[in-house]
Amino acid sequence: MMVRWSVPLLFALLVAGCRMDPSADVVGTWGVDLASSKLPSTSPEQVLFAQAALSTVRVEIRADGSFELNLMKSQKGTWKYDGETLYLSPESGSRGARSLRFIEGQGEVKMRFLSKENRLEWKLESPINATLRLMRVAEETKA
Repeated sequence: MMVRWSVPLLFALLVAGCRMDPSADVVGTWGVDLASSKLPSTSPEQVLFAQAALSTVRVEIRADGSFELNLMKSQKGTWKYDGETLYLSPESGSRGARSLRFIEGQGEVKMRFLSKENRLEWKLESPINATLRLMRVAEETKA
């Protein structure tokens, strides 16, 4: 009788042990999914400009705990993930840290991981008032 219960229990523990590190969910290269993002309703010209600018945004989350965010300027720093929220902390000396603070109103960027959709969600408050959804992008081949 004991053997019948111990095999499924051992299997369940083995499977649970394989997913102890949730950071694997967010490691990779991400880009803005314009179709599911919510941009402020402004003039058609401003929407086109925003879409063109956002289409080039890339966030590379590396397994070593570093990141690089390309948003007009390149920002580098470190990240941490608590299983729900991804926190990006730019290096204080990086050229883009000031622009990130303007966008976020603080020194740390917070993105929520939406596990069911496999997306990152970045809510930008005033003055932008937008919600960006990021999806994984294929790694670009480096020549």
